[in-house]
Amino acid sequence: MLSVTGGGRAPRSSGSGVVEFTTLRRFEALATTHALMIAADAVIGPDCVVHSHVSIRERCTLGARVVVQNGAVIGSDGYGFAQRPDGSHEKIPQTAPVVIEDDVEIGANTTIDRPAVGETRIKTGTKIDNLVQIAHGVVLGRHVLLAAQVGIAGSTIVGDHVTFGGQVGVGGHLTIGDRVKAVGQTGITNSVAADQFVSGYPAIPNNEWRRSSVVFRKLPEMRRQLKHLEARLKKIEETDD
Repeated sequence: MLSVTGGGRAPRSSGSGVVEFTTLRRFEALATTHALMIAADAVIGPDCVVHSHVSIRERCTLGARVVVQNGAVIGSDGYGFAQRPDGSHEKIPQTAPVVIEDDVEIGANTTIDRPAVGETRIKTGTKIDNLVQIAHGVVLGRHVLLAAQVGIAGSTIVGDHVTFGGQVGVGGHLTIGDRVKAVGQTGITNSVAADQFVSGYPAIPNNEWRRSSVVFRKLPEMRRQLKHLEARLKKIEETDD
């Protein structure tokens, strides 16, 4: 049974594991229904749609008109450990919230981690595909597009209108400027200024990466040519001697 405050009609079930929250709901205690898990002190805004097998952890907030696809986890513990003197690891409690602003869509089996301090925030209008990992303390700007299997490490700040293709990986504690685009499988290891279009690993401007890709394909032939030239040069040197 759902235990909620906020008044209005109860959440509607479509009968296929989808629950629609037509008014703002604040959960006073753990709630499980239709294969959902909604923890105490979670807040779900009006007109949200939450599909089956979703987990929304304690003190997480969803704004209005948020769609959460099957199996997503919002507020899972961030990956934080401190090494003890003996080499083992002590878990750092991850107790801060995740905030999802209005009109966000979160794909199936995506995970959005909570941090130890501060917050993880997904801003208005951002659309996240399936199997995406958003680590603790990340801030995603407005109207960001993340394709499947993107991974963003902790405490990175992503600007507005950024687009990442599938399997883009972003290191931690970086700043990605507004309107940056990265093609699929790009590895971003340094901060990127606004309006850049990057590719490759490590990420470089897309036009440079395209030229480098052409050269890379020619390397075997260039190696053969170099060996041939070295052999000819050696013969010339031997003749001169």
